Amino acid sequence: MIKVLAALFIAAGGILYSVRAAAGGNRETAPAASEAVNGELPPESFAPELIPGAGAPGFRETRALAEAYPGRIAERSFRDGDWALRIDDSWYFWANGRMMPEAERSRWKEFTGLRFYNYPRGLPPVPQLDEQTKARLRDRLAADRENPPARNEAFLSHLLEAPTREAAESQLVRVTLMGFPVRLHKLAAEKLELVDRDLKILVQTDGEVRRFLEGISHLGGFYWRPIAGTASRSYHGYGLALDFMAKDWGGKPYYWRNIMTRDKNWFELPYEKRWMAPLALIEVFEKHSFIWGGKWLYFDTVHFEYRPELFLLNPRA
Repeated sequence: MIKVLAALFIAAGGILYSVRAAAGGNRETAPAASEAVNGELPPESFAPELIPGAGAPGFRETRALAEAYPGRIAERSFRDGDWALRIDDSWYFWANGRMMPEAERSRWKEFTGLRFYNYPRGLPPVPQLDEQTKARLRDRLAADRENPPARNEAFLSHLLEAPTREAAESQLVRVTLMGFPVRLHKLAAEKLELVDRDLKILVQTDGEVRRFLEGISHLGGFYWRPIAGTASRSYHGYGLALDFMAKDWGGKPYYWRNIMTRDKNWFELPYEKRWMAPLALIEVFEKHSFIWGGKWLYFDTVHFEYRPELFLLNPRA
């Protein structure tokens, strides 16, 4: 039975740590980009029991974040029984996946966590849920409508230098993808330029990708708003996400919320009945650390999102 409501935390391969004892905790500076091998975290080369906090929650997730954002995360430390990351002079604690500011870490139950999960490679099977799981899913959606989940935005806002709309817009760069202009955060924009380079090569031999791009009207990038149905800022609001908008959807839904009221089993909709992006195009985005929303249970097939930490947690087989 597919477990759709449990939080999915990654149990990735071992990780090399260079830990030194220091006042205030067992610390390490943020890892150099050269420590990653083929976009993966390196294997550990000594007994894990020698690593303080190695068995504590957040061990791998905070490591992946530090590896993904070496220019922003200055230090990683196991402090007061929890993993923490330092940005400038501020510490953010794992706090059961909430990444809370030090002064607010005890309030973690008030918030929903950052999304860490096992991002699949290839196209995952469409979930087939039993009746009990379907009921739990509907109960969860009803509870979310009553009390929209809210993420504590302090960590992401500081990490991306985007605490306000004005600040977020100051981090944007205007780039083009296959001739379509889009505004993204400078970190994501740099990677999108690599996507553009690879797609220009791909369309020379891949007719499916070429036809797909010919059917696109425009791209949606930065948009200051919450995620629909939540009180959490969308990754569009950080400039880390983009959407492909089609000239003609062909009568096929691209977003789960668009059909949930007329199809109670929307999560079982076969891929061939959804508006889809070509797998070859998706793989180019993934190569450069963008995930695709079409692999989510709550599917969003137009959506790509820059999440380098997820690829570090879930290396390619």
